[in-house]
Amino acid sequence: MAASATDCVSLLERFQHIPDPRDPRGVRHTLAWLLALASAAVLAGSRSFTAIGEWIADAPAQVMAALGVRRDPLSKQWRPPDESTVRRLLEKVDARALDEAVCSWPAERAARTTPAPGKTNEITRFQPLLQPLDLNDCVITADALHTQRDHAVFLAEQKRAHYLLIVKKNQPTLYAQVKRLLWKQIPIQNRERDCGNGRDEHRTLKVVTAKAGLLFPHATLRNLAIGGLRLAGADNLAQAARRISRNATRSLPILGLT
Repeated sequence: MAASATDCVSLLERFQHIPDPRDPRGVRHTLAWLLALASAAVLAGSRSFTAIGEWIADAPAQVMAALGVRRDPLSKQWRPPDESTVRRLLEKVDARALDEAVCSWPAERAARTTPAPGKTNEITRFQPLLQPLDLNDCVITADALHTQRDHAVFLAEQKRAHYLLIVKKNQPTLYAQVKRLLWKQIPIQNRERDCGNGRDEHRTLKVVTAKAGLLFPHATLRNLAIGGLRLAGADNLAQAARRISRNATRSLPILGLT
């Protein structure tokens, strides 16, 4: 018999095990609660640090209390973190530790709950689907949902495969880092033009070896949101995000933060 979701280690507990990169002096908001706030904002459709900060500032009292926002003991006013606080943390946090925490949470929930008929979670099924296959020296392509470190490590280290993963603007931190590479100085390796469905598409291919240090934290939170919505049974992710944006409290049960 499958255990219930309440038997799983909570998302907040996983966040609490991530090393805090900040100087402890002057820290007003714990790392775990900041990550929880950012996760809830991304779940509601926030796709930039500015949007995350605005969502946190506008969150109702019930959400502020549930997500550990500080409250002034005298004025009783909520003191949520501002956009710059969230931005600095996500830029400094250990990306691998965050990936591990985020990816293991939906995977455990999916394993310990009985899935609804016909419902699957692309993130949690990625490795089980490919595990039996001989992928040595094969090139695996996947959409932006699977641009996650654990998938890349699984393919490269366990399956001895190569991978081609997509970075989109819904992953602004990683996208910005990739965009800052010196593309103008890199020669074009291939050029294609396609016409169809009323569109004239031009594609160019450039190849570059990026230095170590590309970060995935914002992409990780986006993938957490997608995984949470999938586990909640959402078929239309955009519609589900809009529904949550109309009522901030709806993000809490999806993330197990009630």
